[in-house]
Amino acid sequence: MVGILLAALYAPLFTSSINNGADFGLAAILFGLLHFWETPAWLIIIIGVIVGTGISYIF
Repeated sequence: MVGILLAALYAPLFTSSINNGADFGLAAILFGLLHFWETPAWLIIIIGVIVGTGISYIF
């Protein structure tokens, strides 16, 4: 069951949004904020949009 959920997450999300190391690093940092520091999800989304947009201009 978990494998099916991971495959459903991997195929549309990971393959279309993680294009380079900076994207992977941002995703890892955001996951850490969500999981370990229990940052609210709405704040994770705002941080992700702002930093992700900045990364897209740099790379």
